[in-house]
Amino acid sequence: MAVAELVEHFQWMAPEESRALSSKKRAGVKEELAEVFLHLASIADKLDVGLWDVVRHKILINKEKYSSERLKCKSLKYDEYEDRRSFGAACEWSRQGTARWF
Repeated sequence: MAVAELVEHFQWMAPEESRALSSKKRAGVKEELAEVFLHLASIADKLDVGLWDVVRHKILINKEKYSSERLKCKSLKYDEYEDRRSFGAACEWSRQGTARWF
């Protein structure tokens, strides 16, 4: 429930709007962030899980899973990617920010 209340603050907002919150909205977001964190800390404590240890571990997993070299110029789900070398083509980003295959 707490996470839903946090996300609710950002519902229907454009990314630019979410980075420019009013003071009142920002205060509400901070309160919900604290509530979510307290729930996470409580669950981690009950399960004897080192919260920061699992966060560091997940960052390492994501670094491998979403490696920029592995995923460059592709738009598949992470587990659908093949080794980049198997495509036999290189991808280069043009100055306009679009991908070019050659």
